[in-house]
Amino acid sequence: MKVDLSFESKCVAYLVALPHEDDGQASAPATGFFWRYEDRLYLVTNRHVVTGRDGKNIPLPSGFDPHYINAYFYKKSGIINPGYTEVVHTGIKLELYKDCQKDWLEHKSGLNYDIAILEISPPLDVFAVNDKEQREDIWIEAGADCFIVGFPERLTGPEATPIWKRASIASEPSLNYNSEPVFLCDTASRPGMSGSPVFAKAYGDFGREGTERRTKFFGFWTKFIGIYSGRNGANQDGFQLGRVWRPEIIEQIIQEPKVW
Repeated sequence: MKVDLSFESKCVAYLVALPHEDDGQASAPATGFFWRYEDRLYLVTNRHVVTGRDGKNIPLPSGFDPHYINAYFYKKSGIINPGYTEVVHTGIKLELYKDCQKDWLEHKSGLNYDIAILEISPPLDVFAVNDKEQREDIWIEAGADCFIVGFPERLTGPEATPIWKRASIASEPSLNYNSEPVFLCDTASRPGMSGSPVFAKAYGDFGREGTERRTKFFGFWTKFIGIYSGRNGANQDGFQLGRVWRPEIIEQIIQEPKVW
């Protein structure tokens, strides 16, 4: 493909959770994204996507325990042109259990940490969110806009690209919500967005409000700020507040995962 896609869109995967072949044809849509740690590649999504259960181990409305994940995404084609790398859309099937054991990583603190990480081995030639510099001089504060990038209700953009759904940061992102590394965002989200990366965009001469601006460049930058994991509460409308896990939890899990 020779069209110009945003870097972040190329990091996102459309996921379909599937039951064991003997358990029918049900499926559940979700979202994930790639993350690189040292020389390893990982696919990040929500824990409830791979388990089919919530933080209290209660089955989700989808009504099945997933055994496979089909992942669809863009990878590098191997053709590099001046200024861009050509990509192709592809897919893989991931087994969630190996020798009857869970084949994903999750947080050692327990079920409430709604993040699951699957290692992709051997690594694919894809774009990972943290391949791009995450600038520390971009401050993310309550009231700012953000974007949840995923596939609501199985919806895709042109050429199977993800949807960028606008939200606003509804709680102080540097403070824990309910004693967890979570902040809230205000948006009318839909099924299929679980596991989506959340980004903020900074424009122009940026800096922290109330401080001297520190000009590095003039333009815009997109920064990864967390992992979306669904609404806060079961009501479909309710307050329309979603939960976003802060980025540092990813490498905490990779470095020191729960032991099965």
